[in-house]
Amino acid sequence: MDPFLARTMVETLSKGINPVTGRALNQRDSCASEEIQDALIEVLEHCTIESVEQYMVRIKEERQAAHGEKMARNAQRYPRGGEPWSPAEEQELLSLHRRGKSIYQIAGILKRTPGAIGDRLKKLQCRPIYRTRK
Repeated sequence: MDPFLARTMVETLSKGINPVTGRALNQRDSCASEEIQDALIEVLEHCTIESVEQYMVRIKEERQAAHGEKMARNAQRYPRGGEPWSPAEEQELLSLHRRGKSIYQIAGILKRTPGAIGDRLKKLQCRPIYRTRK
């Protein structure tokens, strides 16, 4: 049997639910006893396999950490990100775009994210160029 499935079944029993049917245990069932359920919970606390809830919390924390790292990298690479656009900067953006620079090249020059470059070009009603020009 899969260890994760076994843990899930023991967790379900510790809550007074039949893991096969998903229904509450009959009062005459031995696992319906509070003492048995407390014992199952105690065993689970020493189990090395994480529960679904623990897994979900860990995944959420890992995603948040990865997002924070990405934001920090973007802040270093594109220090002007989030600042308001000046008219002169918009003119430079349009000039670079007309010369065939890609969004990524423009982002490097203007120190703004590629997403901000694409959004500003859309706002100024220009079609973004994604490929690099040879």
